Amino acid sequence: MLREHVVTHSCPPAEMLATLNRRLYNDRFDSRFIAMLFATYDAPSRSLTLANAGGPYPLLVRGGCVQPIRLEGVPLGLIPNSEYDEQLSN
Repeated sequence: MLREHVVTHSCPPAEMLATLNRRLYNDRFDSRFIAMLFATYDAPSRSLTLANAGGPYPLLVRGGCVQPIRLEGVPLGLIPNSEYDEQLSN
């Protein structure tokens, strides 16, 4: 499902997670859900855009320092019409 949607729709990570959430919720996978982080990388600007759907905080490692990126979200397929935040990291 993810591979199909990524190939046919170019959209930001938060929108991608919202779309996947709707599809998974509507298919009702026996009350199961999926936790995942989705990101896109823009090489020319060297920026990473992240959205989180119930996974642990991603970690940013820069200059020998590690810091969590505090980005939360509801796992996919759990709650209908969930919206997701995204964060840009340069």
